[in-house]
Amino acid sequence: MFLVRILFVFLCLSVTLGCSVLTDYPSETEDALNAFHSGDFNYALTRYDEEAEGSLIQILGLLEGGTVAHTAGRYSDSKRRFGEAEKLMEDLDQRAKISASETGENLGSITVNDKTMPYDGLGFERVMLNTYQAFNYLLENGLEEAMIEIRRGQARQDQAYDQYVKEIEKDKNQAVDQESQGFVTEFRSKFESTTSQAAGQYGRYELSDHNVFQIASTVYLSSVLYEMDGEADNAAIDLKKLYGMNPNFIYGKIDWLKISKKLGDADEAEMLSKQGVTLPPADSGSVVVFFQCDESPAKQEASFVVPTGGTGFQKIAWPVYYPAPTYVSHIDLNLGGQTASSQVLSDMNAIAIRYFIEHSRARIIRTAIRIAAKIVGQKATEAAVSHSSGEGWGALAGLAASAVASYTEQADLRSWLTLPRSIQACRIYVPAGEHQAALQVKSSGGGTVKSIDLGMVKLKPNQTKVIIVRSLKNQTLFDSYPKLNQ
Repeated sequence: MFLVRILFVFLCLSVTLGCSVLTDYPSETEDALNAFHSGDFNYALTRYDEEAEGSLIQILGLLEGGTVAHTAGRYSDSKRRFGEAEKLMEDLDQRAKISASETGENLGSITVNDKTMPYDGLGFERVMLNTYQAFNYLLENGLEEAMIEIRRGQARQDQAYDQYVKEIEKDKNQAVDQESQGFVTEFRSKFESTTSQAAGQYGRYELSDHNVFQIASTVYLSSVLYEMDGEADNAAIDLKKLYGMNPNFIYGKIDWLKISKKLGDADEAEMLSKQGVTLPPADSGSVVVFFQCDESPAKQEASFVVPTGGTGFQKIAWPVYYPAPTYVSHIDLNLGGQTASSQVLSDMNAIAIRYFIEHSRARIIRTAIRIAAKIVGQKATEAAVSHSSGEGWGALAGLAASAVASYTEQADLRSWLTLPRSIQACRIYVPAGEHQAALQVKSSGGGTVKSIDLGMVKLKPNQTKVIIVRSLKNQTLFDSYPKLNQ
């Protein structure tokens, strides 16, 4: 009878909370992601729209669909999906201000796993939402509306960092009972080991807290848009911020030198000139390329099992980011006889790993509290059955309860998987006029994966044209503002 009761509880949880709490997101949406990377955008959108229909991963379905639609050039569809995702995020933020005792939303995360909570978007993902919206508005509506979105993105960066600090402090202040201290220590040790291994495979996740939220590609895009809009002062502010985040990004330094000279900022101009930065020719036009390269990192589950006394045991599981595969290295822009190679602005592998490690260190305690509650439930079940039916049945009951509790202890592997591995950029200044242009997608070995003839690019004095490029496994897609031949 006790086995029937345990299975009944398990089935109730599955029905009440939904199947997604007992499945992993990457496997559940693997067909959609494969369709996206192979260029089957219609199927990918259909599948991601299905995921966005009132589920715990509704926001993720909208984010994924927004990326697919953007890549396919369906900017209105992309804007709608990102807009809906942003509205849902704001609604969840408002609900989070209500105590958990009033909403009951934290009950599942305490008793089952973190996947019982609606996915609300990580801090850096929220910033990337506004970056994509700025791309959408620029390519479909032009500069004015893109400027509105990029300003919203800048505000979102600061909000995301403030929220991150609050979450870290909240989780750090949670206490765990004395009996659980042993496996908390073991959990922390194994967590640090697996994250160090993942980071070691990648080798470059060391970023400051602010760099995780003030995404460098967003800042550079902002500076370019401000410059195109004639707001040199604001462009200079962004370029100075970018220099602090990524001092090796040469194209940002060239832009900063040009604007510093224009604004009469002698100290900044002298500092950049001493670094060997050269000033572009006066009245030259330029082409800027933003390159979305390859696939985003994904989470995998790590776990271990601890004995809980008698026949009891408990699985402890947590997610670990692992780097995405590398298909291409960078992109070359050829314009008017010059060649510029893109440099990494936002390394999404590094950002995701850095954000996740810091955030998860604090959440160790929350996981420990859930594990402790499950262990208490196992022991209570074993004691109750032993009292009513004997120790043999009690031991079997404890074993069954352990199996159910361990099965439901699953790592939350949800993340925005259609993001690129990195966002890179390059820029070339040339005299006004018409210039032959091309793009070459380069492999990590230096070979050319794909060549794209852009034809003749027309540039007026001091005019800037922006090209947005995305590489997938089998193809490279791009669009521009203004159009290259106009």
